[in-house]
Amino acid sequence: MNVRMRQRIMGIETEYGAALRYPNGKFSPGSPTVDILQHFKRQRGREFVELLPFNSLDLCFWLGATGAKLYVDGDHMEHASPECRTARDVAVYDRVGDSILARIVASYERAEHFRKRFKKGSRTHVTKNNSDFMRETACPERDVHTFGSHENYLTEARFFGLETRNVSDAVLFRHRIAPFLASRVVLHGAGGMTYRPRIGWTYVLSQRALTIERVAGTGTTAYRPMIPVISRDPGQSASGTGRLHLIFGDSNMSPWSVYLRFGATHLVLRALEERGDHGVVPDLVDPIHALKCFTLDPQLCERAETTEGARYTALEIQSEYLNLVSHLTMSSEERAVFEYWQSVVSRMRHDPEELSGELDWVIKLYALKASMKKRRYSFSDERARMFDLLYSDIREEGIYSRLEKGGVVKKFFKEGEIERAIKMPPEKTRARLRAQFLRNLYEECKGDPDPFQLAGPMDWHILGYDLCIRDPFTSDISRVRRYFKK
Repeated sequence: MNVRMRQRIMGIETEYGAALRYPNGKFSPGSPTVDILQHFKRQRGREFVELLPFNSLDLCFWLGATGAKLYVDGDHMEHASPECRTARDVAVYDRVGDSILARIVASYERAEHFRKRFKKGSRTHVTKNNSDFMRETACPERDVHTFGSHENYLTEARFFGLETRNVSDAVLFRHRIAPFLASRVVLHGAGGMTYRPRIGWTYVLSQRALTIERVAGTGTTAYRPMIPVISRDPGQSASGTGRLHLIFGDSNMSPWSVYLRFGATHLVLRALEERGDHGVVPDLVDPIHALKCFTLDPQLCERAETTEGARYTALEIQSEYLNLVSHLTMSSEERAVFEYWQSVVSRMRHDPEELSGELDWVIKLYALKASMKKRRYSFSDERARMFDLLYSDIREEGIYSRLEKGGVVKKFFKEGEIERAIKMPPEKTRARLRAQFLRNLYEECKGDPDPFQLAGPMDWHILGYDLCIRDPFTSDISRVRRYFKK
């Protein structure tokens, strides 16, 4: 089936690190993740009632305000955004997740439980810092724990090779998109410190990218692949679509980085869906080697070899994809993404510092260099790693937040946009139905002793038969009204 995806469902899953720092500057050996969300569970019917946080499993919350999900995933808190139809909406709801967690952490530190348990002056840091690259190790790719941001895109099922006749389409898709993904790190890498046994501490474009080991593979933890091969939702079979789930990206503080990451990827997917073999792009000999070379090179000079013997820098590869995408008929919103992407590549070629108010790895690098110059320390100093950590602290005292408030970072959001988005889901997606369902459920349950505690996990697949929630584009809330009138 030849599906035309000019409209697309996208979503972002963001993992957050958490650490408790004592008044003497030392960190607790354990993570306060579970304690923070237990506090949220205790307070959800009081201080956070407007979020409508239904606890479907222990410390797994569906938020009726936005249709998003907040939960514990291993040692981390994770926020899965509601379904979005634009790259801008993804950036908005990624920031909504930051804002909600910042409120929860501030409440946690005010709580009597916290004051009794920890000394006065103890602080909780919740960060999007992507790894625990705070220590020296002989093999950082394997020894260091990383976390980051997962991306979801609704795209054509033929790209996944789930049926025998589609295997060639899936292989071709990987060859076509892998060079884009490998070079895309120069646009959205969060930047950060890492230890390399031969050269010591150094600054890289992405910490997460250094742990990726395969172009494609099953699963998301063992031999982390750039392109996971996963089963498609059976509810999407009839539409010929599947979910592309990318795990190799960093979590970003800058909404410009999020916007560019999702917007450019959407356009490339459109080009591959609609143009097929007609678009010629470089075919890298080893995309994973290229990804790591590009990541280790903030000067953007490294080149990767193609199967035809040519050698491209990351920015040259991005230019090839810009040319591929330029032949599409675009909406005004897509055109805005395309022109911004074009502008970023052009300015980065001239001087990356021109992006020091927009893209994370550039913002962080130049802010870190200013701090090093002012306080007279080097990349090998522990203060550089601490700067890296505190840059991505989601609260107001975080370095990025201070840079944004001080006007160093170019403004992205409109006045009051995040505060409004915290209270409503994106338009024209099933997140609207999910949110409305939970609001109606609250009206039915608010007289109960614990109106936000569900008896078991929320099975949206079962509800899908009644609400038609399997269709991610559906947003007709009259279905919810009919459901509750039964």
